[in-house]
Amino acid sequence: MSRVNKEELGNALTYLYESTLDFNRIGGKSIHPDYTESQKGVILEEGKETIKALIEKDLKELIDGCLDVCVTASFMVMILDGNDSLTKGHTNLFNVDGRSQEVIAGSLLTCLLKEDWIGVLECAEDLLYLSEGDTIHNVYEVANSNLSKYVPVTLLDDPEEMCETIESEDRYTGVEYSINKKSNGEEVYVFTATYDLKEKHAFDKPKIVKPKGFFKEPNLIV
Repeated sequence: MSRVNKEELGNALTYLYESTLDFNRIGGKSIHPDYTESQKGVILEEGKETIKALIEKDLKELIDGCLDVCVTASFMVMILDGNDSLTKGHTNLFNVDGRSQEVIAGSLLTCLLKEDWIGVLECAEDLLYLSEGDTIHNVYEVANSNLSKYVPVTLLDDPEEMCETIESEDRYTGVEYSINKKSNGEEVYVFTATYDLKEKHAFDKPKIVKPKGFFKEPNLIV
């Protein structure tokens, strides 16, 4: 059964993919094959979490997982295509074969195993289309939440102090900041870390971390 207007969902996903491109660009990742392997890892992780959520009938985690797969897989598709055509508009085609969530989840697993990233993205979109809750709201929430990791320079007086605050939470070390611009020209601080104390893992490339007091968790409605 249809859960949401297809045109509205297509517009929301286009916005999500635009914000994903901007998020990665600000963070220093371009549409380039150099990022293929690192992107593969995050897609696989989010894909597994999505399938697990469906098995456990955890609706909120399912929606969160679908959106995270859309974010990560869309950037991979841009890398493979070598362009940002995903940000130029959506076909508004969802679940054209009328499959159930369970069947789509099986297809998602197959696509993950085959590293068919376009198929992965299509499965995530189809699962999202069939999901419960306020789907349009949820798509915009995730897009805006991701961008809230970047702090407008006009809102923060002392970025060095923020670096110290992030490290004081005993999760990351090697926290530094840089300044970049959003697509609208607004200057923002980007905070990154080089080591994860919890996972005891050094990042190949600095990881973008959440600035305390500025990052907004997505308020997903199920």
